[in-house]
Amino acid sequence: MVKYEEIGANIPVLCQKCEDPACAAVCPMDAIKVDESLGTYIDYTRCVGCKMCILVCPIGGIGLNPANKKVIICDLCKGDPQCVKSCPEQALEYVDVSKLSIKKRREGLEKLAKFLEVAKI
Repeated sequence: MVKYEEIGANIPVLCQKCEDPACAAVCPMDAIKVDESLGTYIDYTRCVGCKMCILVCPIGGIGLNPANKKVIICDLCKGDPQCVKSCPEQALEYVDVSKLSIKKRREGLEKLAKFLEVAKI
């Protein structure tokens, strides 16, 4: 989540599940895996928290868990995202992307682009 307090906006930055993820390629411990159904995920038995994946992620979709110093990639809680459940304003909605039309996806991206332009982000 990127917070822009000056304009009152929080913009989620999530893993885009790249087709050929740089994060997996650069991981010296082979801790980042790609699964057809799960997408990109972390094998926490292998992750040593070197942060190489954070450095190469082109969108900043990988974070660091301050508690255990290991990286985190949002996996949408395997289809049951807790952020949606816990949002006090009920501003979040989880929609399976496969059920969205191309038109709806384009509209969403256009709204985000317009917001970013207005906010000068």
